[in-house]
Amino acid sequence: MLSTYKPKSIQVIGFDRFDYDFLKNIRRDLVISIPFIHAQEINYVVDANGNLISDGKYYREYNGLNQLVRLGNTST
Repeated sequence: MLSTYKPKSIQVIGFDRFDYDFLKNIRRDLVISIPFIHAQEINYVVDANGNLISDGKYYREYNGLNQLVRLGNTST
C-alpha cells in the first residue's frame, strides 16, 4: 500500500556512458547517480526447502509435499 511507505533516500548507479577510441575500445566511463525514494524494508522468512513462510504481511504453511495449505495475516 502506498500509505505504508517509509521514504529513504538512496543512490542508484545507472546510465553508464562511455567514450570510445577509433578501435572501439572504451577510454572513459561516466556514471551518473540518480536518487530515488525507496520503500520500507521487507524481511522474508523461508524454510529449509525455500518456501516463503513470512513476508511481514502474510504467514504461509506448507505440507510435506511443499504445497501451500494455509495463508493467514501476520499479527503485529
